[in-house]
Amino acid sequence: YEASGQFAGLVISTFLLSNALGGFVFAKLKKYFSHRTIFLVGLFIFGIGFMSYGSITNLNLFFIPAHIAGLGSGIMMTNITTWFLKFTTAQNRVKSSGYFTSSLFLGQFSSPIIFFNITEEVGVQEFLFNLGASLIIIMIITLLILIIKQKTNDISLLTNKNI
Repeated sequence: YEASGQFAGLVISTFLLSNALGGFVFAKLKKYFSHRTIFLVGLFIFGIGFMSYGSITNLNLFFIPAHIAGLGSGIMMTNITTWFLKFTTAQNRVKSSGYFTSSLFLGQFSSPIIFFNITEEVGVQEFLFNLGASLIIIMIITLLILIIKQKTNDISLLTNKNI
């Protein structure tokens, strides 16, 4: 894309602003949906954002997928944090939260190293599009499994009867 560092910084800050807004959206969604459902909603929005990154040809359009992916990411991160902390005791929440945060940052650090060869082979745009499509496919398969489980009353997608 040959963007300047300043432009890249603006796109990243757009992503992070929408990420923060995702936390507010999570609070609204939590009134009506289970953690599982909210995770799938966030994953879907995040996947659409990444597919959009891979589809655009005009550099200035990068701000649109940054908003979309950031919103999905914010919903997922807030949801995962609150969901996972339900599985630990009050005494272990700080430690568990620290492990979760460290894992998140380790993933962000290692991702470019792990996927470097793939992006070199297929290009960044195609990689981002395929990553987004893969996330959406995973979300759809998971949703279908959860719908089947809901029919057998193993789980609920709309309420907090289950974790």
